[in-house]
Amino acid sequence: MTFNEAHQIIDQYKDQPDGYYVHFEHKEGVILRSDYIPSGYGEGLFDTFKDAQEFAVRFAKATVGQCVNFYITDENHRGIDSYDVRWRIENR
Repeated sequence: MTFNEAHQIIDQYKDQPDGYYVHFEHKEGVILRSDYIPSGYGEGLFDTFKDAQEFAVRFAKATVGQCVNFYITDENHRGIDSYDVRWRIENR
């Protein structure tokens, strides 16, 4: 690999996502259906992890028994490496 190729890879890497989603699952009988907020229909992503996390906590409290398994992802729906992966709301 050349320095030029390595620099291209480095330039593509970014430390902070462009936004965050709150992922969760709806309980529908014995089935869990995945969903996320914002929906992507003209809504902007959460600007910070903290904003997404605070929203997830409030939404989880409002949907106990209806929505479960809350977690935060980046703009590409990938898990966030920079936070404790044990942070998740089961909400059962």
